[in-house]
Amino acid sequence: MNIRQKKIITRTFCALLLCCSALLPMSTLVSCKTDNSAANASETSADGNVQDTQNNSGSSSATSAPAVIPTETTTQTAQETTANAANNVPSEVVTVQSETDIDFNLFTTKAETDTTDKNVSGQEVTAAPIVKVHMYSFNTSYFIAGTCEPGAKIKVTGGTEEWLTNSDFGDFAVEIPFAATGVSTLKLTAITDGKLPSKETTFIVKPQTDVTLFDDGGLYGDVVGFNYQFFCEDSVTSFEGDDVLKDSEVPAIQTYMEKKIKNLRDKGCNAEIVFLLVPNPMRVYPEDAPTRYTENTGVTLRQQWEGAVTAAGATVVDLTDLFMQHKNDDFKMFHKTDTHWTEYGAMLGYNALMSYIGQKFPDAAPRPSSDFVPYNKESNWGDMYATIGLQLSDLKETSAFVKFNFDPPGNHLDLYDGNSVRLVHARVQDAQTTHTNLTGNFPSVYIYRDSFAGPLHAFITDRFSTAYFTPMWDYTWRLNDIVKQNPDYVLYIINERNIPAVLYN
Repeated sequence: MNIRQKKIITRTFCALLLCCSALLPMSTLVSCKTDNSAANASETSADGNVQDTQNNSGSSSATSAPAVIPTETTTQTAQETTANAANNVPSEVVTVQSETDIDFNLFTTKAETDTTDKNVSGQEVTAAPIVKVHMYSFNTSYFIAGTCEPGAKIKVTGGTEEWLTNSDFGDFAVEIPFAATGVSTLKLTAITDGKLPSKETTFIVKPQTDVTLFDDGGLYGDVVGFNYQFFCEDSVTSFEGDDVLKDSEVPAIQTYMEKKIKNLRDKGCNAEIVFLLVPNPMRVYPEDAPTRYTENTGVTLRQQWEGAVTAAGATVVDLTDLFMQHKNDDFKMFHKTDTHWTEYGAMLGYNALMSYIGQKFPDAAPRPSSDFVPYNKESNWGDMYATIGLQLSDLKETSAFVKFNFDPPGNHLDLYDGNSVRLVHARVQDAQTTHTNLTGNFPSVYIYRDSFAGPLHAFITDRFSTAYFTPMWDYTWRLNDIVKQNPDYVLYIINERNIPAVLYN
């Protein structure tokens, strides 16, 4: 077919559409694909409006978004209908250049856009996911996130690997690797038990050359895993075992700890050094790690360090095994979209820590479980948004919190950034001293801590007669100050990824 024939066919087809437009329902949308569709195709946004992807609508990334072609089209807004009527342009026709080949497979129609859509057999169809954010994460990876039916699985095909992942209370996020050459067509579908799969949303993507967004976060960069689980980049080293010490390096850890304990004893301080160790989420949920990472199944830095400091006379309350036992609880131990544990996770850690200390100080044993009421709440997402150029309100997460049935000393501080799971460290990070408001035989404690101590703060303040909190992330060994306070315990509250910070400090 020559160019002139193609022009005649195209013009004739568009003329027929114009003539018949009055017979078509206003909810019908016809899509046409041009040769440069990756740059000019339209996308359906979360609110149902059709937008030009050249304006990068629906994406918070500085990198231009690809064409998005939803096969489920949406009903126009009243404003759009009025505007089109005023211009006397049939809203259901998309103008195409006469020289352009038309892909007739892209012409689709739609009856309704509700969650109880049925196919011709009367069987329910899963509602199509609502895409809130989509952007290139690496030169050959694409990030897509939004909402779907609660309980639905999200399936994406067309990349270098097929993704099938659980949503989380109706929220989902995927990072899809695609071919390093040519154009890839990613197709996203929601699947719910007992229903047919949703209609597809298509993303046309191609390799980029300068996307560094997810790399720019460095150690705190985002790693998007399965089941809506985000990880912190600096946990990958431990997960894969790249931080494992040589056998010859381990004795130095023991020697250093023995020296610290001896210095205390020489100055008349009998404080026991205790570490409360919170495992990395990737350690507890290895099945959620992206397939590009391989878990180290041999000796880990955590095991090397723990063996050395316990041999020297310190105590490690390692929460790894406990968290493995509770990983499928109804309440999350770690936020999905934040780098910290939840209040429920902190409550489990509190019970383990105070159960150990309660062996020597029975009054300091954990409060009865009736004093704490875990619950789930939907909030804006956590601190993972900051390193990829998004806003705190772009995505949601339903996570676990704990209601206290008592007033802890130092108050139950609101540690969150508005209605989100992002911690505001400044509210609790400075040096401070608290005292129990109870009577009894309670121990005193000198506390070193990272940011995981924030959610734990209110749990432990009434379990110690006096608690001296050093500034957050400052692990300087203050021998003279510790001796001056003469506590019963020197307590370190750290996440596994901060073990290197205390190896020799």
